[in-house]
Amino acid sequence: MNLMKTTRFRLFAALSVLWMVILMVANRGDDIPVVFLILGFPVWGFWVSVWIWPLKFNRIFGIGDEVEKRKELKKWVYLDVETAKTSELYGVGGWAFLFLLAIAIPVALNIVVSMDLIDYFKVDETLLADNYPGYQLFSLVGNVQAWIFVALAIVAGYLLITHNKVFQKFFIIVFFAGLITDLIYFIWMVNVMNLNGNEILSSAIIFKIYIGGFIWLLYVIKSKRINLTTKKRIRRKYLDEYIPKDREDAVKKYENTPSS
Repeated sequence: MNLMKTTRFRLFAALSVLWMVILMVANRGDDIPVVFLILGFPVWGFWVSVWIWPLKFNRIFGIGDEVEKRKELKKWVYLDVETAKTSELYGVGGWAFLFLLAIAIPVALNIVVSMDLIDYFKVDETLLADNYPGYQLFSLVGNVQAWIFVALAIVAGYLLITHNKVFQKFFIIVFFAGLITDLIYFIWMVNVMNLNGNEILSSAIIFKIYIGGFIWLLYVIKSKRINLTTKKRIRRKYLDEYIPKDREDAVKKYENTPSS
């Protein structure tokens, strides 16, 4: 396959043109040839190298026998339930157990805050309502949102514990729904509480929880254990390592075919 016909080649070419245009526009008051030669070196240097040594870039552009072998090893192999259960990866253990704890702790905190079970977390709603018009509705919506996501988190934990195949899809949807609603709620809070610039920045620190959230999101998508336990699938390259040698009939029967 000609590398110029690959999707990656076209993507790299488009990004290169875009980068050079940005460079020229951003530095239009400077000497254009100097900008091109110095700041644009990563781009034109890369493409000159591709022109001189095209075969050395086959892997980067996703072509060649070695790349095809790697693609083959990355394919999913779907197993029947009994074969999946024979693997040491099957079940909610290891990092998957820690993930359950990561779900449980925010759920517990939401319950504590929403029900005012500990004095430390209590807020004088009356004083805030008097000082900030619209706070009462804002607070009500916040409580409803908190309880909805408590329920969704419990459902996510239940789906994982019961090895349900929809767990990953459900968690991804809930994660991004939570991020979007938190952003909307934060903007609403800024307007209701009339926060200034410094107060907005200090309040925005609550979004740091999504740093850890993205790490768990990647784990849910990529984890060998999660994929084997919920979707009964494993990458071909891990078959020999995690599935018993006498699995041939089951593997061939379900190979590259999603389990029902």
